Amino acid sequence: MNHGFGPYHLELLMPGIVHPMLRRFREEFKRTQTHPKLTFAQFRILNGIRRGRNQVGMLAGHHFISQPAMSKMVEALVKAGMVTRGTHPEDRRKIELQLTPRALKTVKAIEGKVLTGIAQKISRLSAAEQKIVGDAIPLIASILAEGI
Repeated sequence: MNHGFGPYHLELLMPGIVHPMLRRFREEFKRTQTHPKLTFAQFRILNGIRRGRNQVGMLAGHHFISQPAMSKMVEALVKAGMVTRGTHPEDRRKIELQLTPRALKTVKAIEGKVLTGIAQKISRLSAAEQKIVGDAIPLIASILAEGI
């Protein structure tokens, strides 16, 4: 019997871990929402900008949508006073997106509440199970960050 990692485990990754995690994140977002006009998609865009995806093309690629569709979504955030546009310091042809202080405060508050809710659910596991989860997350993240 092989106890190593194989295709079966990979089959479980998306439907067994990634999709439920996104669903849980979305549920916690709705439950803890303090900014009623902000959608989950908008929150994800703001969080992407916060994490360095600060151009429309980068955001579109990350969200698997077209640049024109992302441009419309970003424009709504600009009009809402959550995002500003500026020129790239080295390439004036590029437009960089930046969160407004209000948007940054909102994103941090929502993320904190969502992660607290998820952490409370993980705290129901035994100490040994929590250690396994805690040890596995950075390993999985580093492997997935390498790309295909």
